[in-house]
Amino acid sequence: TSRTWQNYGYSEISGRKGRLLYRVSLGLTHTHNHSSYRSYSSLAFTPKVVLGYTLGGGSDLRLMYDDKPILPSLDQLSSNRRRATRDITSVGNPQLENAHMRQLTAMYTYAKGIFDIKLVGLYSHTHRPHIQAMKREGVGITFAPINGAWSDELVTAARVVVKPFSDNTLSLDTYLIPTYSRLRSSEISYNRSSLYGEFSLTGQY
Repeated sequence: TSRTWQNYGYSEISGRKGRLLYRVSLGLTHTHNHSSYRSYSSLAFTPKVVLGYTLGGGSDLRLMYDDKPILPSLDQLSSNRRRATRDITSVGNPQLENAHMRQLTAMYTYAKGIFDIKLVGLYSHTHRPHIQAMKREGVGITFAPINGAWSDELVTAARVVVKPFSDNTLSLDTYLIPTYSRLRSSEISYNRSSLYGEFSLTGQY
């Protein structure tokens, strides 16, 4: 069995000065994990920053930074085997350590007249990410979580909504989401990219 305790303490400063909105949180997160295989404690500095600025003319800009640990789930830490099929099993890893993620997000919005536009950019870097590794055991396969070295992800998104009659009579909605991610570990390494988009036209009468 595994047990995890997490304690979090923080102080926060927030306010507004002219067009600038700010919120700064400085926190400490203490994590203690205990199992029949090992026990460990960790202390992580977990700041969070949100900055918003009104550009005028219906547009706003927001920047967000988040820094936090990612705890393994109880299933990931459990040494109990779970059988998915006759030849495929999964098992936890009591040696799995906390991952740590840093994420920066920028968001621009514009809403005026017939246009509603949102642009988002996100970059995240994770140290010791939790990943599923595959191991052959005889004629079967076992999946178990391990800590990778690092991973990062870059996501951008653009959404444009146009309402030609300034109401819901007719609405054109389109968005595009390109992504790029990398992972490095002793078992798995990859570079991946994807592109997703959608367009819709709706009307009411």
